[in-house]
Amino acid sequence: MAQKIHILPGEVVNRIAAGEVVERPASVVKELIENAIDARGTEISILIDDGGLRRIRVIDNGTGMGRTDALTAFQRYATSKIKASDDLGMIQTLGFRGEALPSIASVSRVKMITKEEQSLSGVEIRLEGGGVKEIRDVGCPRGTDVLVEDLFFNTPARRKFLRAVSTEFSHIMEAVVRIAMAYRGVHFKLFHNEKRIFDLPTAKDRSVRIGSLLGNEVHRVLHQVKVKIEKLEIEGYVSEPGFSRPNARGIYVYVNGRFVRDRTIHHAVMEGYRNRIAKDRYPVVVLFLQVPPWSLDVNVHPTKSEVRFGSPGLIHQGVIELFHDFESTPVKPFEPEPIPAREFSIPPLAVKESTTDYNSVSQASRPGRGPDDEGSRVELFEETLSSLRILGQLDQTYIVCESPRGLLLVDQHAAHERIVFHRLKQAVDRGGPQVQRLLLPETVEFSPLEWDAVERYLPQLAGLGFDLEPFGRNTVVIRSVPSILSGKDCSQIVSDLLRDLIEQEARSGIDKNIEAVLKVIACHGAIRSGQPLSKEEMRTLLEEMKEEGFFYTCPHGRPACREIDTLQLEKMFMRKS
Repeated sequence: MAQKIHILPGEVVNRIAAGEVVERPASVVKELIENAIDARGTEISILIDDGGLRRIRVIDNGTGMGRTDALTAFQRYATSKIKASDDLGMIQTLGFRGEALPSIASVSRVKMITKEEQSLSGVEIRLEGGGVKEIRDVGCPRGTDVLVEDLFFNTPARRKFLRAVSTEFSHIMEAVVRIAMAYRGVHFKLFHNEKRIFDLPTAKDRSVRIGSLLGNEVHRVLHQVKVKIEKLEIEGYVSEPGFSRPNARGIYVYVNGRFVRDRTIHHAVMEGYRNRIAKDRYPVVVLFLQVPPWSLDVNVHPTKSEVRFGSPGLIHQGVIELFHDFESTPVKPFEPEPIPAREFSIPPLAVKESTTDYNSVSQASRPGRGPDDEGSRVELFEETLSSLRILGQLDQTYIVCESPRGLLLVDQHAAHERIVFHRLKQAVDRGGPQVQRLLLPETVEFSPLEWDAVERYLPQLAGLGFDLEPFGRNTVVIRSVPSILSGKDCSQIVSDLLRDLIEQEARSGIDKNIEAVLKVIACHGAIRSGQPLSKEEMRTLLEEMKEEGFFYTCPHGRPACREIDTLQLEKMFMRKS
């Protein structure tokens, strides 16, 4: 009988490993920078072409390698960081698995030039698809220069799923920023298509490096805090409670110099800000945790972005204690001012959207009506809104109403977001929304990490009613906004809008999708969850829903209202079976 189980060839093994380690160009950049830091490099230059899709080059002035070590480095599980299994409990370097270089080489064309201090000449190695094509002696300075070209040239399926150049480069920038934040003693330079993106000289103070990367606006609101409990030491830079962001991209956590994502720490950070910022907002926090290497496991994931703590409770306690300094100055819980009814009074629109999203969640409460009977559903919806009795507001988020058939719950943010989206969409279809010029222009500052994406969005937002102009370094001045946003905090909305667009682009690439941009604008122009409303304001919103016609979801597909009929209520309380 023929043998069924066999050992995979080394080439196949390396490609499988590459699928875990090398997800996109940013993964290559991260691994090469970490190698440079482990080699004690103090100057690291990163040169990128076409978002890393064409070329990635990382140059350092570290210890370099000799010919034998350079060749060995491209073999799987070859590493200078550990020698035995006991060393896994004492890891103090960024790399240690010996997978990065062979994985990168197996899916690209690589040239590495490296030289040790005491050597008279360096060595150049060329590889393609993991195989060595050429090796020769060359003259070069001390350190290592790695050039990676045509990433995924031999795995077209993987290359096909890479995003646009701008999206891939945004991931690269994020990877560089995450490392540069923790290593202020290293001079970092980043170039994209021969354009200098940033030049970060060494800094004696961590806060200086943080300010260089996150911007002066953030630097001004950061407070340095420190905690020491047993063997745990934490140095943190935390933003004032009055300063927040629309997403969690401003939270950076480092354990022994390694950027990690950890639910325990994230939960502790949000607990520290509980009742200090709105529940849908996030602080800017940079934490540096120092723990004994034997008290955590860094060998959890191929990308080394996760760790496991021996005492997670101690970690949680330590992070919570960072925020005790806020207790000396009591902070009023977040209580936003109610928006007057006139500010979200919106004229009726002729636009009607598909109701298929609602059918999947609400058809059960419409007995006797077929899923395609749209006219009946519209009539029933308008009839319901006309006879509602408002009972109140639940959790400052949901409008609770008594309907002819039972109970109707309206998500105030989702419902108003749909209305705003429709108005903007109709205005764009007609050639552009009405514009409100600001009496006094406002400014918004962004970090170097965000600025490249911000500049790309300015022309697109101009067509949607935003007059935004570059104003000095990494700053835009706001001269006008769509009239639907008049009377609101325009600088906060523009700041949140652009940061949300950057976040969504990094995940899915939306830089040419106008409708996706309109959804983000509508989200920030709508009534917020957690915002108290008077009964008149609730009634105004319900009237706007009626004038809109028929919809049950927000633009993102989340339910805007749900009805619980009397029969369902009676079953809940076991009055009927």
